[in-house]
Amino acid sequence: MAEGTVALGIPGLVLTCAQYFVLLELGRNFEPDFGSSYLELQWIDLRIRRWSEAAGITSQSQEEFTRRFEAEHTQEEVDLAYDTWDHIATQLERAQQDSQKMLKHRRSKPEELVTLVEELQLEACEPKKGRTNRFLKKLKTGYEVPMQAGSKVVAQGKWALYKKAQLDGLLSAIRGHITALELILPEQESKLVAAETAAMTDEVYEVLKPLAKESDPLLAAAMAGDGTRRGFIYEGTHMTDNAKAHNGSNYDGPPPVEGLTIYRDSHLGGNTISHNGNNYTTTTRKYWN
Repeated sequence: MAEGTVALGIPGLVLTCAQYFVLLELGRNFEPDFGSSYLELQWIDLRIRRWSEAAGITSQSQEEFTRRFEAEHTQEEVDLAYDTWDHIATQLERAQQDSQKMLKHRRSKPEELVTLVEELQLEACEPKKGRTNRFLKKLKTGYEVPMQAGSKVVAQGKWALYKKAQLDGLLSAIRGHITALELILPEQESKLVAAETAAMTDEVYEVLKPLAKESDPLLAAAMAGDGTRRGFIYEGTHMTDNAKAHNGSNYDGPPPVEGLTIYRDSHLGGNTISHNGNNYTTTTRKYWN
């Protein structure tokens, strides 16, 4: 068990793990491929918060959560959840301690200890990944782990990783642990992942899909089955007199999962009639949006 976490239940351990990621920065050695490394980091944080949402961690006390969780799951699942979150917290604590040792040993080479500023790095070099990062942050805000859950205060505040091998080793181990935890709550996790996929713009979808296979098996599976996804932009439409228009698609069957459709800078006049949206037809019912 991680030092200082003896009194923590599952909610406190989950929050402790989330705090480590909030405070984690990357050193200058990550600069050549900062965007992918940083997104992988944020993605693990997202999966932690998604699990918290699926498990129903709220501002209730740890004792209340434990009673409910134990009533809804087998003892084996309860033990797996507790032991796994404790193990993740221990790995993060050790990584932070290794980082602090590096700080002490390399004070004579301060240039090696410079950390990169997320917003500046992403916006200057990788704007697509910057926008994708903002999307992940928005999702994480919706899954905010309640502060009332109680946690270990992560020592020393901000901390950093300075080598790619450190990050890869840490995230590889944690990914495996979280994948095992997700099997405890398959239905709840799948619903959340479906909503995340549906909320993606085509640009975010394009950036995340190649990363999902390694970083998030649930999301990768959702994307693999999302063969009908598409997106459109309708811009600069001008209509006058008695013109009629339908800006959208027609489908036979229920609504598919789609990309973002954008309508902007439209000018309508006279007795025009315009339908912006898609039509979905089945043998018994017609849908539209």
